Amino acid sequence: MLLVDYSSPILCKPNIGKLIQFTNCKVLLGQNIVENDLWTLDGKIIDGKKVFFDKKKFADIQVNCKGLIISPGFIDVQINGAFGIDFSSLSKNTFVDGLIYVAEKLLSFGVTSFCPTIITSSSQFYHDIIPLMKFRHNQIDYNKPRANILGLHLEGPFISKSKKGAHPENHIIESFLPNPLNTLTSIYGSHIFDGNVNIITLAPETNGSKEIINYCTSKNIKISLGHTESTFSDGENAIKNGATKITHLFNAMKNYHHRDPGLIGLINTPEIYKNLFYGLICDGIHTHPSAVKLAYQANSNGLIVVSDAMAALGMGDGFHRLGDQIIEVKNNHATVNGTNITAGSVASIPYCVKTLQNITNCPLSSALQSASLNAAKLLGISNKVGDLSKIGSNGDFILIDEDINVYCTFINSVKLNILIIRKKMTESVNSVSDVGPLVTVPRSGDVISPHRAVLTLSKSMLNAGCFSLPLAWHLGGLWMSFFLTFVIAGFNWYGNHILVKSSQHLAKKSSRTSLDYGHFAKKVCDYSSIPFLNRNSKRIMYVVNITILFYQLGMCSVAILFISKNMVNLLGVYIGGSHYFQMVVTATIATAFILATNMFTEMRVISIFAMISSIFFIIGTIIIMQYTVTRKNIWYQLPAYTNLKDTMVFIGISMYSFEGQTMILPIENKMENPSEFLNNCGVLPTTMMLCTIFMTALGFFGYTSFGDDIHPTITTNMPKTGLYSVVNAFLMIQSILGHSIAMYVVFDMFSNGFKRKFSARFPNVHKQVADKGFRIFWVLLTYFMAILIPQLETMIALVGVTSGTLCGLVYPPLFQIITFWDDWKLTFTKKHRYLRIGINIAVICVGFFAIVAGLYANISRAIEENV
Repeated sequence: MLLVDYSSPILCKPNIGKLIQFTNCKVLLGQNIVENDLWTLDGKIIDGKKVFFDKKKFADIQVNCKGLIISPGFIDVQINGAFGIDFSSLSKNTFVDGLIYVAEKLLSFGVTSFCPTIITSSSQFYHDIIPLMKFRHNQIDYNKPRANILGLHLEGPFISKSKKGAHPENHIIESFLPNPLNTLTSIYGSHIFDGNVNIITLAPETNGSKEIINYCTSKNIKISLGHTESTFSDGENAIKNGATKITHLFNAMKNYHHRDPGLIGLINTPEIYKNLFYGLICDGIHTHPSAVKLAYQANSNGLIVVSDAMAALGMGDGFHRLGDQIIEVKNNHATVNGTNITAGSVASIPYCVKTLQNITNCPLSSALQSASLNAAKLLGISNKVGDLSKIGSNGDFILIDEDINVYCTFINSVKLNILIIRKKMTESVNSVSDVGPLVTVPRSGDVISPHRAVLTLSKSMLNAGCFSLPLAWHLGGLWMSFFLTFVIAGFNWYGNHILVKSSQHLAKKSSRTSLDYGHFAKKVCDYSSIPFLNRNSKRIMYVVNITILFYQLGMCSVAILFISKNMVNLLGVYIGGSHYFQMVVTATIATAFILATNMFTEMRVISIFAMISSIFFIIGTIIIMQYTVTRKNIWYQLPAYTNLKDTMVFIGISMYSFEGQTMILPIENKMENPSEFLNNCGVLPTTMMLCTIFMTALGFFGYTSFGDDIHPTITTNMPKTGLYSVVNAFLMIQSILGHSIAMYVVFDMFSNGFKRKFSARFPNVHKQVADKGFRIFWVLLTYFMAILIPQLETMIALVGVTSGTLCGLVYPPLFQIITFWDDWKLTFTKKHRYLRIGINIAVICVGFFAIVAGLYANISRAIEENV
């Protein structure tokens, strides 16, 4: 007997001929949750007692479920789409792929079977997509696991216009006459009776509906009543003619009235309700808790929890498509754009089941049955799914805890090896839905507060490069530099803002907690509708990663150069030898300390380094500013503008000064609440404002104080006596600590991949050895870069004008256009869309101009100075 727990990978493949015993668990059998074992063989539920006691046979594999509950998998009979996919908007060529994509993702919600729901659409659409449903009979590939796709639920077009809800009115048909059956097949097509459709929702008052209900029922298509103005009598007659369900009770139907209760009255009519099921959207929005409680008390056996989910499930707030309609989701409430009409839900089945239990205080078993057994009974498949007490039924079940958090999903007794997102659900039925925890996956562990985020991001921007700003102003001219500083700050803020916005959108879309810059670039391409980008997403990720790598290594080399220049300024006379020799010696000493600070891995530790570094930085800066302000200011003697070549060098140094572009996503990724990053007074606006003010002051007063005598770094302009001699020491300490902040980006991008490949190649090498060796390699690489290009101002300008401009002004606007291309077509007017695209293209053009002109200026200047 092989003993495993439920997370074992051995359960992720069909164990043909193997007797599997799930133990240490509770099982929902019929209407009760009991402590029991569940036995399966070849994907079917078997009688464990007979096997164990009669045949005296032991299990081949015994699975420890660790006290979890085994429940039948959820069956969703009304789901319009999810994860950005709207079933009613897919083309003939994308329909099957769209269904499979959603079927894969629904596994994480414990959904093992579902009826894709098509809202009111054109006749041509039905003719195109209904025949495609035959693919669902293909055997599931366990290497590409997905939920079972049942027949379609056709919600419309034979409904009432006055109760259309989010359905497009131009496609609604309010009569089957003159020939009901011909009308039905002319709209849906002849393939409707080929087993491709499970449910049709129609309004019972539609002329000719009686014949349609009778005929469809004889063909094993379930008729559900909804989107209707029907009276109680209309509904009663429809039930007698074969209708068996009411679509989303309370929604899109006449209100309950004491003289004519409408369809709502049917659920509590003894001669009817025994054969009647009704869907209920328990998302906290569609149906008031009081109504949910009334329905449950009236007829709990007929209650089927449905999600009525639309494309926004798993996507978060924004604009989405539902058929021909644009739906706005705000605070997780979906409405038809421009109206207050509630559209589909954005809640998952587990959330709805938990909400039902919270509202009604019903037993957990009853709540679970409402999303499994009751749905299976409606569809007439309870002998196959939905009831684990049925011997011979399929092994479609889920492992959950008492809060209905899904731990894993089994289909035919095979555990589908998927990422299950788990979070304790809120106990309050007033919380709207679980889109938040399901999409913006909660962050814990190595997370930081907004204050620490501001501190860390500020420290990544305010670093060694800042002290070359007075030299940059000397190159650009006083007032040209003043003006361009704010322009460059504005461009950087815009680039950083849209970068984070796009990253957060794609993180939600891909169910990731966060994305680093490289993987963000890959997701941009993966989710694009452009085949070229889909095929080359990894290559583009590599290009972006190389850009960031060059940028970060350049920043770290600048830090070493800055430290060595200041050490030479203080200790050069004691070291002796040539200036270059002094630089190498001091750079080597600095690298020894830098190696120590780069051995730490967590952002929490890095943020402490940032805090300590900031203290030294602030003290050193205050002393410098005090010295420059007290000197005679000669602003009136300085040129307002110099020349284009030197101005481009100024732009390169200034771009470098905002050197936090690549730290934006790593810091945002570590925030416990990502929304606080982009708020009006959030992390990014606050940091950009503080840094812009500081850099402007340092550049202005530094240049107007020293004029043409300014050094490559203003710290070497300071006197070497008294209090001023401490400045160099303080700023060297802050640069040593700041080096680890910049290197964190490199480690964050490459360490996991390196460790995985290294451990596969050298399994006997301890993980700590591999990790520390990896870090030492990159630090030493920055050291060699520093001593090979020992000119600080050249290094800063080259790094800033190339990689800095790409990361700040080129990649973000380009990626935003690709990311939101389809969303903008849905939500913006043509004029507004072209404006947004035009702004981004303009920023990209400015970025490329800065790169080309900056490279020319820097190389020309370097040649002139014989560098």
